[in-house]
Amino acid sequence: MGLRMLLHVLLLPAWLLGAEPLTSLAAVRALDAEVAARNLPVTVEGVVLGLQPGTPANAFLHDGATGCSIRWSGLGPQPDLVPGTRVRVTGVTDPNGFQPCVGGATYTVLGRSPLPPPLHPDGEGLRAPEHDSAWIEVPARILSLAVIDGRLTLQLRVFGAVYPAEMPVDNVPPGWASQALQHPARIRGVLGTVYNVDHQMTGRMLFIAGPGDVQVQQGPEGASAAEPIMVTGLLSSLHGPERLVRVRGTVLQVHPEGCYLRDATGATFVHTADQAGLTRGTEITAEGYGDFGLYRPVLRAIRVATNGSAPVHPHLLERFGITDLLAHHRDLVVVQAEVLGIRSGPRESVLECRAAGRVFEAILPTTPDLTPGDLIQMTGICEAYPNRPIPRSMTVGGFRLLLADASALQVITPAPWWTTTRLAWVVAALAALMAASGLWIAQLRRQVRQHLERIGASLRAEAVAGERDRLARELHDTLEQNLAGIGLQLEGADRILEREPTGARRAIHLARDMLRQTRTEARRSVWDLRSQILMEQGLEAALASLVEASRGPGGPDLSLAVHGQARPVPADVAFHVFRVTQEALANALKHARARTIAVELDYTPDGLGVVIQDDGAGFTPGAPAGPGMHFGLVGMEERAARVGGRLTINAAPGAGCRIHLQWTDSGHHESTTP
Repeated sequence: MGLRMLLHVLLLPAWLLGAEPLTSLAAVRALDAEVAARNLPVTVEGVVLGLQPGTPANAFLHDGATGCSIRWSGLGPQPDLVPGTRVRVTGVTDPNGFQPCVGGATYTVLGRSPLPPPLHPDGEGLRAPEHDSAWIEVPARILSLAVIDGRLTLQLRVFGAVYPAEMPVDNVPPGWASQALQHPARIRGVLGTVYNVDHQMTGRMLFIAGPGDVQVQQGPEGASAAEPIMVTGLLSSLHGPERLVRVRGTVLQVHPEGCYLRDATGATFVHTADQAGLTRGTEITAEGYGDFGLYRPVLRAIRVATNGSAPVHPHLLERFGITDLLAHHRDLVVVQAEVLGIRSGPRESVLECRAAGRVFEAILPTTPDLTPGDLIQMTGICEAYPNRPIPRSMTVGGFRLLLADASALQVITPAPWWTTTRLAWVVAALAALMAASGLWIAQLRRQVRQHLERIGASLRAEAVAGERDRLARELHDTLEQNLAGIGLQLEGADRILEREPTGARRAIHLARDMLRQTRTEARRSVWDLRSQILMEQGLEAALASLVEASRGPGGPDLSLAVHGQARPVPADVAFHVFRVTQEALANALKHARARTIAVELDYTPDGLGVVIQDDGAGFTPGAPAGPGMHFGLVGMEERAARVGGRLTINAAPGAGCRIHLQWTDSGHHESTTP
């Protein structure tokens, strides 16, 4: 870390000044990610150690002191980029690695050079971060080989630990894998780092250029040296991991890394690089070494010979206790189960199944034509797995079945049509239909409401037009004729004023009476107009308009006061309250000869009250009233009774009059007005 920070300090100012490119891989690897992300120019010479298998756009370069990953700029496989090729590389720093590397690179071939001397790290050195992309040589034993994604994948035991390795499969000669398997060897390669998105090391692996970098050390053992044992004799007290043994049995199922084998004592897995000629029922003899395995040792074979064929009878697995699973671990079994679900991937499908209340998985290399709910029969390898970090006996957590292909399963009873999924779809469809119906009903209601509003507006417009016609007729029949009569009386008085003063006075008095009547008719017509405001704007606005229309020059001082929080009032209540106020105000204006008339509207939590009070002449309640006034009081009492209200009249001669209408809401169900 100290060297990296020093190089960071030394290189950054030079880069800012446009200095020469970096010329050593050590300088590239010493940068931190932030500086490397600035894509500093790099020009370096070195020898190609090899290409990364499966990703030929990546190579490993060694400049004589340090190894580093090189990412070519859009280049595919290049035949001249073989180990030992000396090249001049031009590129930029790239932070996207375990350590910074060279990206966007192009190269020029300079010739051939010998590979540099490899490092020889020990077990701790294999894990050291500074050895990323290092050219190393270590003692190892090849435990298994398999061709995966077009490359040869190996499992190596190095200093007692197991490491993965990759090697191009193109130049591997026939039979090489069998000769190298399970033998000690000296292996050269590039030490790669497995890392996560945070550039943390999660593992180590080797990139091997080819078989020439694996120096197999053949042992003295031969065919006669292998001791014949049974499956249950693997890694027993008499046969350790260094003892060459021979096991004979029947192949149960073939696997990319070997095969499952059974003899008279039990079943196990045989690691072998060559599965040619192996099928279910093949009798084989496998020679090799016992090795650790889950719940039961495995055999890592160096030689496999076929001996004919024999029938294979899978065991029917009906109980799934710990002892049952351990007894059939790695054995071929038949299970009847219900399919719960299917997860399909690019390489295999996983069936989630249930048998005898036990949920387990079945792995299939193809996509089956199954439906959740199908009752199926499967034939495959039973593999138990632990429920604790250390898989001891009696710590079985569950099991899975490994199926060879689609022929390993058979549908016994198809799933009923009414599966949970289909039922969910039907419920979802019904819910969607109900939602659509609800939306349609809401839309229909909205359209009906709009039509009703238009009809109401039309009716109101017709009512207004009718009211206008009525007022026009009334004005023509009353006001206009009264005004014409007044005009005639005044003209007659003017003509006879000088010669017949008495007649002229009678004409003027008559005109004055006619004018008073005309004024009364005009006020009644205006009050009728105010009732339209009641329907459209509410009680408070109608009373305000009524009071305003009743004001006149030389008349009493009129006022309106509103108390409390306004609340909706049933339309019929508002109409009768308005009419009572209208009648009381008309009586006060006509008979009271008052100086002030006060109207108060009081909203209460459970109703409302209206008070009309004047300081006029007053009268004695119950005594004969003025002309028309008696009927007006009776009419107000009747209106109050219609809506369940109470009318109180307080009056005395010379003390004015106070009329109080109180209404309480006791479950009124009529439509309301604001």
